[in-house]
Amino acid sequence: MGKSKMLTEGALMLAVFAILLFIYNYIPLLSIVSVLFLLLPFILYSAKYPFKHALVLLIGSILISVLLGSLFLIPVALIYGTTGIAIGYCIRTKKSKFVLYMSASILFLLNAILQYIAFIVLFNKNILKKY
Repeated sequence: MGKSKMLTEGALMLAVFAILLFIYNYIPLLSIVSVLFLLLPFILYSAKYPFKHALVLLIGSILISVLLGSLFLIPVALIYGTTGIAIGYCIRTKKSKFVLYMSASILFLLNAILQYIAFIVLFNKNILKKY
């Protein structure tokens, strides 16, 4: 009973993420609102289930983002997925609000820096330098 409920809830969270990602990618004005809720499926799932299962949800969300949009949606899934998992983990382990805020902020910042470095390496362009 427990595994089937966990699998069903994971599929439901993936569906919610897919709908929010679709809105983010294809509907311009509603994308502003959907960005606020992209973390929610990851937070809810990782607050309830172990870290290992939340990582499976992250991998599924990356696959959904490739199928739904293109390779350019992978960074969106990674940023919101890892940050949501960190928030959910802090909630499940009953960390303080300060630890939750700091871990989410630092992880979001690290994701942005890593994606900037990946952009420089893959496309050989540094957008901070003048051409």
